Amino acid sequence: MLNHGRVVNYWEPFFKDRALNTNTRQDIKTISLGLSDTGRSPSTINGIMVLGTSALSYAAQEGYIPLDPCKGIARFSGKPAKRGILTEKEAEALFNLEWAEKRAYLANKVAATTGMRAGEILALRREDIGEHSLHIRHSFSRLDGLKTPKNGDERQAPLYPEIRAELLALADEAETLHDKGAYIFYSLTNDRPCQDDLILDGLHDAIGKLNENLEKQGREQEQIDWKARNIVFHSWRHYWAARMSDRMTAEQLTRITGHKSRAVFDQYADHITEDNIKEVSNVGREVFGGILRFPEQKGA
Repeated sequence: MLNHGRVVNYWEPFFKDRALNTNTRQDIKTISLGLSDTGRSPSTINGIMVLGTSALSYAAQEGYIPLDPCKGIARFSGKPAKRGILTEKEAEALFNLEWAEKRAYLANKVAATTGMRAGEILALRREDIGEHSLHIRHSFSRLDGLKTPKNGDERQAPLYPEIRAELLALADEAETLHDKGAYIFYSLTNDRPCQDDLILDGLHDAIGKLNENLEKQGREQEQIDWKARNIVFHSWRHYWAARMSDRMTAEQLTRITGHKSRAVFDQYADHITEDNIKEVSNVGREVFGGILRFPEQKGA
């Protein structure tokens, strides 16, 4: 299932409707470098690459194509680069911009203020929106489809009124396009949400727009080099934890993020209580106030 999904998502689109003997070494390098730019780990990239390179190498060995375009292509090695995080000032500047894609804007905003993973956000439906919390019951992967959250535990995350209103508005839009119960971060089909590339590309596009504004103001030294700093969607998870870590206990943080170390925190395996949510929300409002403003209030 995993390997089939990787072939469909990463190899098939690139080589669809092309003759086998037209694949070049440069094509293979383009795929591998494109995967590297997404921030995936070396082991994940190698796992995706080997599916296609093995097939092409076999085709060359059996004489179906004259040369093996994968011969000599280096594997990715080493530890994955440490994910960078944005500063408070940078994050607020980004969310004060007008984003081209509303789903990308809201997904990034949810991640920044809850520490949720991309798949957990994409899996959200209207029934997951509580009065004061988001119920994290599922995760969605384009490779595996709908599944339980990482570590298998359902949990809750604090939900601020401003973001709740924006999520409900997007849910209305999704259910106008599809049936009731559609994914909030919808796609063109009712059985799956938008792809994670949309919300990551939206983040990088917003950073590019911010950099353009800074350049026009003569503030080039404040521009964000997201590639050098390895700013990816998952960076919001680290951003949230870093901003909240000096305000909350480790136990409170791990209940929200699901980053649970069972050896240490098994005693806290109960579901987070409403009081916990309110406490984290109160602290979060102080920390994320600049992000939570409604769009019409931005710049006020």
